[in-house]
Formats: sequence, structure tokens, C-alpha cells
Amino acid sequence: MSLLGVVVAYLAVVVFVVRGPLAFAPEATASRLNRWFFSSHTRLRRIGVGMLPLIATPLILTARMTPPVHPGVGWFEALGWLVAGAAALLIALPKPMCRLMGEILAGAPTPVLRVLGVVNIAFSLFLFWVAFAFL
Repeated sequence: MSLLGVVVAYLAVVVFVVRGPLAFAPEATASRLNRWFFSSHTRLRRIGVGMLPLIATPLILTARMTPPVHPGVGWFEALGWLVAGAAALLIALPKPMCRLMGEILAGAPTPVLRVLGVVNIAFSLFLFWVAFAFL
């Protein structure tokens, strides 16, 4: 397994841990996310600052260090830049992002939150499969 495979497996664990509980306890998870992450602008900025070194930078750097023999290397670098852009939005515009995410999580019905959790679990399993099968 290459270094990029390790980083992709790490990203799969992060996706599973943060969004996976929505499939099992959607209302409790939504209220916890609102309370922990979206209750103040400072917390949201801290999340944005934490996303850069923990998710975006490893994806971008390992994708650039991996030999271009792997066909999906460009996609993981693009994913890293997408996460970096999202982190920049969280840092620069915490008030609108906090309001937006709070309204989405508070106004979404339970089946929608459950489907979102199932989709995130499927995405993390897909990332594990890519990490162990191809990288």
C-alpha cells in the first residue's frame, strides 16, 4: 500500500466517524453536530483551520508525491483542493456557513438525515476499497 493509500484510508475513517452516525441516530447526531460545530463562529473557524492540515494537505501532498502510474491520483489531488476551498470558506465566512448548516441539519426530516448517513457510510467503504485495491 502506498502513502496515498494510507491517506485515503485515513480520509475514509474520518468520513465514517463524523457522518456515519447519521444512519443510526439521525436526530441525536444532528443536534450534536449543531451543538459542537455550528453553535459559534469561532468553532466553525477552528474546524476550517483543522481541515487544512488534517485532510486537505495530506491529500494534495501525497497525490503529488505518488508516481503518476496510478490513474486516480489526479482525483485525490482535486478532492484535496476541494476540501481546502471548503476550509477557506469556513474560515472566511463563518456566519453564513454556520447559519446554512444549522438550517440544513435542523430542518431536514429524519429519513433524509438517515439516507445522508447511509450515503456517507457507502462513500467511506468505497474509499477503503480504493485505498486497499488500487493504491
